Amino acid sequence: TGQIAAAGEDGVIRIWSAVDGKLQHELKGDLDFQQQRGRAGQDLELARRVAELRGKQVEETTNLLDQLKTKAEAEDKKVAEAQKDLQAKQATASQREQESETAKKRVTELKSSGDPGLEAAEGAAKKASEESTKAENERVTAGRNLRNAERSRDLLVKDTARAVQRLEDAESSSMEAGQALAGTEKMVQELEQKAAQLKPSTVRALNFSADGTTLAVSTDETGLRLWSTDTGQPLDIIHPAPVSAVIFGPGDQILASTSSKGLLHWNRTTQWKIRRTLGDQNREDPFPGRVLSLAFHPDGHLLATGSGVPSRDGSLSLWNLSDGQRKGVIKAHQDTITGLAFSPDGRRIASSSTDRYIRIHTVDTLEMQDQLEGHTSHVLDVAWSADGQTIASAGADHVGKLWDVATKKQKKTESGFKKELTTIAFVGIGETIVMGGGDKILKTSGQNLPGIDESIYDAAVSPDGSIILAGGESGTLRIWQASDRKLLYSFPPAGKAPSETASK
Repeated sequence: TGQIAAAGEDGVIRIWSAVDGKLQHELKGDLDFQQQRGRAGQDLELARRVAELRGKQVEETTNLLDQLKTKAEAEDKKVAEAQKDLQAKQATASQREQESETAKKRVTELKSSGDPGLEAAEGAAKKASEESTKAENERVTAGRNLRNAERSRDLLVKDTARAVQRLEDAESSSMEAGQALAGTEKMVQELEQKAAQLKPSTVRALNFSADGTTLAVSTDETGLRLWSTDTGQPLDIIHPAPVSAVIFGPGDQILASTSSKGLLHWNRTTQWKIRRTLGDQNREDPFPGRVLSLAFHPDGHLLATGSGVPSRDGSLSLWNLSDGQRKGVIKAHQDTITGLAFSPDGRRIASSSTDRYIRIHTVDTLEMQDQLEGHTSHVLDVAWSADGQTIASAGADHVGKLWDVATKKQKKTESGFKKELTTIAFVGIGETIVMGGGDKILKTSGQNLPGIDESIYDAAVSPDGSIILAGGESGTLRIWQASDRKLLYSFPPAGKAPSETASK
């Protein structure tokens, strides 16, 4: 292979060139533990963010409830005053009506007797009638004012009851967030203690593959792991326990012996096998139209599928992965579903559609909880932020939008694109997004990612927000480092040569 590998007491495997004796790579560290620490740190940051947001929600809801209670006291006073005013107006109206009737009777008596005081009596009767009419109108107005005051009070009572429920929900969510934060802090503390106690792992065996591109290394801590000699980066762990010897055989086979006199065998070529197929192209059940969107539940036990017949139906189905049975299906939209995203807690699912809406359904009941409206054309993708507070959407109207889940209001609109946006995703735990589409660009933090010369169909981000992937019209898969937008790899379709050089 033209390479020499050796391991020292420090647990570092060094690879030299046999031609010039230059050190090529130093293979060290426990990648899995490093990744675990990294994820734990990110989880801690997210837990703190969520706990802070939940605390603010409790504070805001408490303030709102206090305001509603203050308004309720004022409304109660208005109702009491209106009741008192109505009682007074009723008494006055009754008195004025009696006075008017008495005046009318006096006129009648004077007419029959021909008394010369008739003219004065008729004037007094007219005035009494006017006073009675005025008093009656004031009584009607007072009654209307009372009803309005009672209606305002009743609405405020309902608002207050809803606020009390929201406060209870917010306090419960805040308590859960606090408990999650405490658990995450404990986990991070334990990992840091473990990191401080880590010692170099003893290397038991190592060997090169026939082409020299892979080095198999057995250590007490990690077991049997493969490393890339091209990049110096770790690959798969193929056995969790250390082995005493390892060799590469013909046809990419790997053989290893164990301390218990056992022999282990692997074929390096990974064979993907279809576990299950949902639907049949020759039948309309369960998918009468194209399936354009998929999403796994955060717990991994459910698969959501979005399909539909254009201009007729947008069906959302949930499937149990254990047995392939459909848990439920609903007509979630009036047109084809184009994107799906579960909330981080797995309790809700957001869907986008060519009917221009984003809709949120509960996972347990599949009942619609909210609807977001604001795009002027097809909504082609949807994503949910790590803290669960924000939804992102990409549209054929050339804009991306951020939505506040709690208020259902738009928080931000990303414009400046000339063609449809087909994909959108969150980068990390904040509100940074990556989006792209027909403009042949993929943009994040206001900057274009390099190396794109085609329309982008879909993009994804690693859970820790460090890696961005995207694919498009040509079938090429590109991978970038999110921190500096550096193109790391470019994988063309099978049978095609790379169209550009990517750093490694």
